[in-house]
Amino acid sequence: MKRRDFLKTGGIAGTAGLILDGCGKPQQLIPLLVSEDRFVPGEEGWVRTVCQQCSAGCGITVRVMQGESIRTIDGQQKRVKAVQAKKIEGNPEHPVSMGGTCARGQAGVQALYHPDRIQTPLKLSGARGSGQYQPVSWKEAQQLLVTELQQQQATPQGVALVTGRRNRGTMGAIIERFAAGLGTPNVVSYDPFDPAPIRKAMELVTGVSRLPAVDFANANYLLSFNANLFETFLSPVRYIHSYGQFRQGRPGIRGTFVHAEPRLSQTAACADQWLPIKPGTEGLLALSMAHVIVNETLYDADFVNQSTNGFAAWSGALAGYAPETIAAEIDVPAASIQRVAREFAARRPSVAVGDSRDVAALTAIFALNALVGAYGRPGGILFGADELSGPVTGVGLQASGSRPEAQSLQPAANIHTLMSAMTGNQVKALLVFDTNPVFAMPEGAAFAKALGNVPFVASFSSFLDETAAMADLILPSHVTLERWVDDVPEPGVGFPVRTIGQPVVEPRWDTRDPGDVLIETAKAIGGKAAEALPFDNMEAAVKESFRSVHTQTGAADAEFDAFYRKVTEAGFWSHPAAPATATAGQAAPAMRINFVVPPQPVAARMFVGDAAQMPYMLHVYPSAAFADGRTAHLPWLQEMPDPMTSVMWGSWVEINPETAHKLEIHEGDVLAITSPKGRIELPAFLYPGLRPDVIAVPAGQGHTQFGRYAQNRGTNPLSISASAVDESSGAVVQTGVRVSVAKTGRNERLVRFGASDARGHHEHPLHR
Repeated sequence: MKRRDFLKTGGIAGTAGLILDGCGKPQQLIPLLVSEDRFVPGEEGWVRTVCQQCSAGCGITVRVMQGESIRTIDGQQKRVKAVQAKKIEGNPEHPVSMGGTCARGQAGVQALYHPDRIQTPLKLSGARGSGQYQPVSWKEAQQLLVTELQQQQATPQGVALVTGRRNRGTMGAIIERFAAGLGTPNVVSYDPFDPAPIRKAMELVTGVSRLPAVDFANANYLLSFNANLFETFLSPVRYIHSYGQFRQGRPGIRGTFVHAEPRLSQTAACADQWLPIKPGTEGLLALSMAHVIVNETLYDADFVNQSTNGFAAWSGALAGYAPETIAAEIDVPAASIQRVAREFAARRPSVAVGDSRDVAALTAIFALNALVGAYGRPGGILFGADELSGPVTGVGLQASGSRPEAQSLQPAANIHTLMSAMTGNQVKALLVFDTNPVFAMPEGAAFAKALGNVPFVASFSSFLDETAAMADLILPSHVTLERWVDDVPEPGVGFPVRTIGQPVVEPRWDTRDPGDVLIETAKAIGGKAAEALPFDNMEAAVKESFRSVHTQTGAADAEFDAFYRKVTEAGFWSHPAAPATATAGQAAPAMRINFVVPPQPVAARMFVGDAAQMPYMLHVYPSAAFADGRTAHLPWLQEMPDPMTSVMWGSWVEINPETAHKLEIHEGDVLAITSPKGRIELPAFLYPGLRPDVIAVPAGQGHTQFGRYAQNRGTNPLSISASAVDESSGAVVQTGVRVSVAKTGRNERLVRFGASDARGHHEHPLHR
């Protein structure tokens, strides 16, 4: 290639998509722009769509160029000229991403070109779980699905659908409508780090079942309880941008940030002060701070008197939460509790945010916002105008989210009740969308066993993950960059936003949009199923969802095509004029904030296990790279160093140096971590930023399936965790477990970025 030709490609062709598999041979995962023997300089373009690597709903823009691709045509793989996706960046105009992406967002292009994608429909040809599948045509696969579902028409409650948290917008509505058309109410969502308790707490406090839109970019004081804002909590990209504004975006104002968590996370490292509380005591800390603010009359009296309910009863219940009483239980000095509480009340606008599995603890945290008048005000918790109605309301059988009159598995069905129904042979057909409970549930092994009692399991997955590997039929889905998708970001930004994603490239393999599969299946079944989904395809359904947006904005119907074209080009629609802001002493119009007195006094979370036999509390946190494990198949993320330990390509257990010294543990010693639920083995990493009574393990690794980059790498700590149904929200949440620690006698050197034995470890613990 001549030098000028090389320059035409921007110098990128030789290194596009280079990855290093640990110490293995470098690989090219993303195709070259074009190989040298067929060099054709192409024009680049940028296409706006939505990132679905997590549930934040960021808008992205994808760099595309003309090149060549391997396509399946008439059952044969052929090389054809095609547009290729090269790079992902944030959509600079999108109100959530604001031009930014996280590492998981950047790695989205690897899902498109992953060598282990399922390339065609697969039918089980061996025993369930054997991994023996035979390729079938889409016609045959579709007919198998239709036949199985038609057999359940007399007893439709025997059909269940399991979905993940990311299926919102029109795809979520399609799943709901499909179930309604079949006559089953059994649509179950599962996510191991489900924020449903936060949503329920917000409903109790504000009357609105919505995750809080936290405007800390305009706050003077930010107080965080366990919320890893800059790693995995709700909307990290937006929070990182807000943090920049909070610290440096306002001349003369530098916000103060205090974070409470048992472990020094990346978020804690960014704080002015880290409070290393005992696990599960965030509610006690919040109420103790409230005790100080109320007793010293530091609260916003105008706001409390004019815009809240229940203050007298709630404040009367604070008597037992004085800092001197609570300090020992949460292991934070009383003086620190008092100082932070006074600062929080004095440096308004202030805002508190929290992450907990306990709704009562969360209502205590959100009560702090009421004390400082943060609701409906800049620098606090924002409320936009009411969300526009559901994605496809007004078209078809029922509105999105409604349920048919049919017998459910159990009231308020969740993944636990579903598993019980499966074990009891009540479920005859199970459809799985974008979730992997066999891996991500603490009871994953039991869920896999229960699947054996279900006569028919269909998976709509792009990869053979642990749950897909238990299916009778796999209907491979397009990845996000190949499909039409829309999303309503949650948490919001204080005004209505809806993101739209269009196919960036043509489908690489013989895959389909799961929405298209459901629409075609409904038409084949006929009757109410067909009535529920009266769309030609997913593209038409997404377009129809924006018709309702257009109508409710008051615009003329004749202008819709121009409106939709503009939205598609922009990658989103928003209505910034809609926020409802507060006046002095009042919350947002027509809103009153509730001080919630829980039925039982708020207490520290109980940890399962005998403290004498299992003296340490297990802290499983979502990985910055993999979250719960859903992106562990992407090699860029495998080779990304953990921001606090620099470990890559594996799992580890974090242990405080004081604890390690007492147990004669050194870095790399393989430890047996045993809980009442099971045992795992992991190499030790001595981490000063951890309480001595806590053992921490990141989630995300330990896959037995899910492709070559994730399989048989590391250990899954969720397998020794426990979960329970939260009575307030109905969600399945993780509960605390105690563990014991023992040396196995083996040592494994951790793969760490830039590690040097000469550097050693910090000799002084950081937890004080």
